[in-house]
Amino acid sequence: MVRAIIPRKWEGKLAVALLVVAHAALAPPLISVADSASLVAGWAPLYLWTLFWGSVMGVVLLWAAKVDAWGISMDQVPPELRDETGVVGFNDTDRSDVTPPTADRTAGGDE
Repeated sequence: MVRAIIPRKWEGKLAVALLVVAHAALAPPLISVADSASLVAGWAPLYLWTLFWGSVMGVVLLWAAKVDAWGISMDQVPPELRDETGVVGFNDTDRSDVTPPTADRTAGGDE
């Protein structure tokens, strides 16, 4: 499991680093390196290059969303803000003090 290998505090930084590397690999100076007339298993190298790095970006974004790499948790909220404003973290299980927002308008439209 990845969670056992990568500490929670490094997940967001790792996701950003991987996205920056993948984005840099798709920059025009590096794409020109992959552009050649020869084929690799019947495919153009430029197509394989962009497909690979685009897939890396997609996988990193899906992984970061799954592990909530950029989400705020209670350990990131200063204690004085936690006490004063009632900030609730994403992974908190005790949400008894939080009430869902209510709609200000009626269901009938503009009344």
